[in-house]
Amino acid sequence: MVERFEVDLANQIDNKWTKDTILAMKNRNFGFSVKIKSSDKKILKKKFISELGDKSDRKHNKKVVVMIYSFLIFKLITLNKEWVKAVSVCRDYEPLFLVSKSLSKICKFYKDEPVTNYISLRFKRNKKKKSRAHRLANDVLRVRKKEDYCLTARDLEKLEEVIRKNL
Repeated sequence: MVERFEVDLANQIDNKWTKDTILAMKNRNFGFSVKIKSSDKKILKKKFISELGDKSDRKHNKKVVVMIYSFLIFKLITLNKEWVKAVSVCRDYEPLFLVSKSLSKICKFYKDEPVTNYISLRFKRNKKKKSRAHRLANDVLRVRKKEDYCLTARDLEKLEEVIRKNL
C-alpha cells in the first residue's frame, strides 16, 4: 500500500500579504516545502487583487488566490513526482472544484499531463488539529527549518501568465 502524503499551508495566502506562505508535504519518512516570499505576494496582489470589495471583485480575488494555491500544489507535486503517489490536500481554499480546475489549467499551461494521471489526489474531509505537513510548514515559516524550494522569478512569471490566461 502506498503511504499518502499530507499537504498543508502555514500562513494563508490572502490572510497576510506581508508574510511568507509555506506549503508543505509530509508523510512519516519524507517532507518537502515550497515557499512564496511576501515580496512576491505583494507583487501578485498589486497586479491581480482588487481592493474595491464588491461581490464580483471578491469572487475575482478568490479565483486569483486559488490559482496561487494551486500553483504551489503543482510545484510541490511536480518537484517530487518520483516519491509521491497519493496526496491528501487540506481544505484551506474552497470551493474544491475550483482548486482541481485550476490545477488542471496549470498542467495544461505547462503542457504536462494532469497530476491526477500519476497520483491519487484527494481533499481531506475534516480538519485534523495539526497534520505533519502543517507542523513542517510552521517550522519553515518560523525559520526552524529551511524551505526546500523557494519560488523563483521565472516561476512567478509563469504564475502571472497562468493567472492572466485563466481569469
